[in-house]
Amino acid sequence: MIYQGPDWRDPRIVYREELGEYWMFLAARANEGHSQTGCVGLCVSRDLKHWEYRKPVYYPRRHRQKRSFSRTGFPTVSFP
Repeated sequence: MIYQGPDWRDPRIVYREELGEYWMFLAARANEGHSQTGCVGLCVSRDLKHWEYRKPVYYPRRHRQKRSFSRTGFPTVSFP
């Protein structure tokens, strides 16, 4: 399995009309052997009953980030 269970939370489902699919984004943990496993996972369904796991849309190992702070004090993220 791509994700560690049962640490899933904050699901958000959107309908992709052009694909005829429902996409569920969720906070999860990637099933990888490193310390930064938190990710935004993706599952896809055509009927809201049967879901297919897809690779995470974001996780720290996949995107190496450079973090900085704006003048307002809020963090900003830039990708190389």
